[in-house]
Amino acid sequence: MFELNQEVGLSEYTAARNWAVERGFTMSGVGNGRYRIVSAEKPSEEEKAKYLRTERNALLASSDWTQLPDSPLTPEQKQAWAEYRQLLRDIPRCEGFPNVALPVFSEE
Repeated sequence: MFELNQEVGLSEYTAARNWAVERGFTMSGVGNGRYRIVSAEKPSEEEKAKYLRTERNALLASSDWTQLPDSPLTPEQKQAWAEYRQLLRDIPRCEGFPNVALPVFSEE
């Protein structure tokens, strides 16, 4: 699915980061919302936590619009987004953090 030194955008970041961490790689920002899978060396727990928080913060920021009063979402969709965003905020308190996968939003 992914490979070392592959560059990905924000839309692929969560899946790429999960793939990278499972293989002992990490992600590095290259600018303009782009990231690269780097380092065959295992990242430290501190580095993993930093990357996970950065990714989580980017996902929260990119979904802020879903909670605005004038968003085009139905109340049910807005609630689904609110629950997903809460899952993201709870990540640092999850057992095993930072060796956890970020949730992926699904309207199902």
